[in-house]
Amino acid sequence: MAFKYTSRTYTTIKNDLLARASLALPEWTDRDPSDFMMQLIDLWAYAGDSMHYYIDRGAGEAFLPTAQMRESVLAHANLFDYLPSNRVGATSSITLFNNLEDSVDVPMYTRFVLQHDGKTNNVYSTGNFTIPPEGASKILVAEGEIIQERVLTSSSSGRDRQSYTLPKRGVVISSIVVRVYEIEDRPVIYQHVDRLINANAGDRVFSTRTNSDGYTEIHFGSSINGVAPFTGTEITATYATCKGSAGNYPAKSSEFVSWYSSPIIGMEIRGSDTFTGGQDEESIASMKANIPNTIASQNRAVTKKDFVALTTQVPGVSKVAVEYTPPAAQGASGVVKLHPHSFDSNYLDTSVTTDENGDPIPLLSHTVSPLLADAIIESIAPRALLGVDIEVADKVDWTAIDIEMVVHVNPRFVTDWVKRDVEENLDRLFTFDNVFFGQKMHLGQVYQFALGVDGVDYVTVQRFSDRDFRVTAPDPIGDKDPLDVLQEIQISDIKLPKKGRIVVSGTGGISSADRDTEGS
Repeated sequence: MAFKYTSRTYTTIKNDLLARASLALPEWTDRDPSDFMMQLIDLWAYAGDSMHYYIDRGAGEAFLPTAQMRESVLAHANLFDYLPSNRVGATSSITLFNNLEDSVDVPMYTRFVLQHDGKTNNVYSTGNFTIPPEGASKILVAEGEIIQERVLTSSSSGRDRQSYTLPKRGVVISSIVVRVYEIEDRPVIYQHVDRLINANAGDRVFSTRTNSDGYTEIHFGSSINGVAPFTGTEITATYATCKGSAGNYPAKSSEFVSWYSSPIIGMEIRGSDTFTGGQDEESIASMKANIPNTIASQNRAVTKKDFVALTTQVPGVSKVAVEYTPPAAQGASGVVKLHPHSFDSNYLDTSVTTDENGDPIPLLSHTVSPLLADAIIESIAPRALLGVDIEVADKVDWTAIDIEMVVHVNPRFVTDWVKRDVEENLDRLFTFDNVFFGQKMHLGQVYQFALGVDGVDYVTVQRFSDRDFRVTAPDPIGDKDPLDVLQEIQISDIKLPKKGRIVVSGTGGISSADRDTEGS
């Protein structure tokens, strides 16, 4: 007797086992439920039913129409680059009356307590407000709880694509403020972006993802898309949590609204308006309906990202910038101008070359060969959106980055050797693989690369500035202009940063002459 592999339920499996037993063990005729053999068959049928259920569910979760678990639907959303909507806190206003003769400030994140359905609910102010003397005024508030300066890590690993999970559920994504303490007690605020893939190299950004358990994950970029927080830095997050649609409270009188702790002197609460706008995370049904609509055009140059992806597939193109000029008049065509750059293994070389007559040729830009330009147009034009003309620039300009610093060397290290290592480490900032169009370079990177050398106690940066690239060094610099030490340098979207004038001087440490004397 052959088994029926289509039997997947408890009843069908049990019937198949009994039919099999009738052939294999004809002497066993007792079918009483209390019989030990019947109990074994019941257990086997139960195990088979459970196993087939999990097999079916596992197969069903692999496809969007049949997926039922939130975790699976979120995975499909990520596959289709769909961003599910997150929980949003309800907003309203609270009326305050100032009994004093002077105006009173109500700072951001001032907390209040609101009673609703016998429960205590948290409310906080969303900005800084000033209440005029002897008068009433409304301040904007939101339902939820504020968590300030939550330490995500006291010492960042420095690795690409770091991620941290916030410890509370129901986070309001728009409220997240991430601070990275790159230099002592001066934090750098990272900005939220929907997708790290759209970030430029050097951007201080992060993205978020809310998992199926309701916890929000913070993701940082890499050296290609965004910046990974530097090694050893402290990272904190300020954010709000909310109850979503459950926070849409009706208007309340002063009997139901009170101060969270100590009241502000002279201030009196006169009640609140209706809370509106609170919403929950996007449901599974909504995501399953909306995800199929996000499938983008395939192999077509529609967005700037499409033009970059397709142009870099042309042999000879390593990096490219896209510049779009809208139509000048109705009925005219827009212009997409591509700025391609070939791979350059000698990108750090800023020396002057000579032509066939021995005259110097300054390296001011990268020249695009006509053959490469024709190949690009031939490849991109058939894929481009109708209504645009394709052009290729004849050159790619560079922006020189000048750095001057004093390296304070540990007394146990040779000064000249440490200076050499710092210069070589700074060169890594400008290798061809590490530069990008529209790059944003930060002073913190200069400190990171210099302090990463053994023997460096600390560094004093005297110049960090940009200029139009030229080979000849600028005039000797006397007193330093504070504006020459920039916190960040934004490179043009159609230019690449290039090594400029790098001057590293050293103080402290052991001189080479002293070391030679000691050795002899």
